[in-house]
Amino acid sequence: MQSPEADKRHLTFKQLEGATKMRNASAICLGAGRFLRAVLAPALAEIGSTLVIAQPRGTSFCDYIAKRQSASPPEPSYEVDTVLPNGAVITSCHSITACGSLGVPEGREAFLRLPSELPQLRYIGVGVTEAGLVHNSASMCDLAQLLYACFKARRTDRTKRPPISVLNSDNVPFNGDVIKNHVLSCDFVANLSS
Repeated sequence: MQSPEADKRHLTFKQLEGATKMRNASAICLGAGRFLRAVLAPALAEIGSTLVIAQPRGTSFCDYIAKRQSASPPEPSYEVDTVLPNGAVITSCHSITACGSLGVPEGREAFLRLPSELPQLRYIGVGVTEAGLVHNSASMCDLAQLLYACFKARRTDRTKRPPISVLNSDNVPFNGDVIKNHVLSCDFVANLSS
């Protein structure tokens, strides 16, 4: 029987067995939905980024990854099925370094430590659906807290870190402006100013 700590390992952004080194991860994806996993995450991997996927609520994606990790050999990846115009299905595997859930307290704490643990962090992919792109939503507050943690990690780290780009894959007009406005106006940011 596994220890309670081992049972939660897949929820707390620990390096997956067989994955590239956690310290080399250069992208965090906030969201674990199909579009983000099928489009944005593979695009980031194509340009050489290693990925950490953060599930905003629930644990279904993390549980799926844990199941793949229990295979022999462990698979630090997830599958995506693509249906071609002729009806043929192509299944591709996409590697990740770690995953975790913000839906569990241990996962949330580990998520906010990621910027100090990832000196190569360059991209934050966001795919939280239109429902997550609203004032003071949990996802926008999570993003604001993550960006603040990035700011703090850069202030205390004496090495030069790459700039960070936030990439939003949600299908809303002017999604960059929308996300920026929600982050800057959320209660977390307002409390930093007071």
